[in-house]
Amino acid sequence: MDQKAKPKPTTPARRQFFAIGMRTIIIGGIGSYAMSQEVKRRRLAGDPNCIQLDTCTQCIELSSGCTKDKAENFRVENNITK
Repeated sequence: MDQKAKPKPTTPARRQFFAIGMRTIIIGGIGSYAMSQEVKRRRLAGDPNCIQLDTCTQCIELSSGCTKDKAENFRVENNITK
């Protein structure tokens, strides 16, 4: 092989082709992920076994003195002191 031979430069059309292809793959992946999450959300809507977190009651800051209204109300209802 000839050591002095230069590789062929890539043409702008080829670069655009690959750039458009990668954008299409990325946008398609994001779209399919969003669609699968929507299907999952609709399937789990109203399911009694679906875990729904009540963030304030399960918050680690609640026992150490969270000052949000929901936390204060929860402590009053359950007789929890700081």
